[in-house]
Amino acid sequence: MFLRRRLSAFSFCLSTGSLSASRTKQAIDCRCKTNSETAALSTGRAGVFGA
Repeated sequence: MFLRRRLSAFSFCLSTGSLSASRTKQAIDCRCKTNSETAALSTGRAGVFGA
């Protein structure tokens, strides 16, 4: 029973984390759209890191 509780809590944390990560990405994308200079910089970095 204890293990099952821990697993459900762990999966809840994972889903919450992925949700907040997607929200953060949306915020970053929004900022990049409003600031073309930042967008160009982030695109250049993505090319360097191969992301």
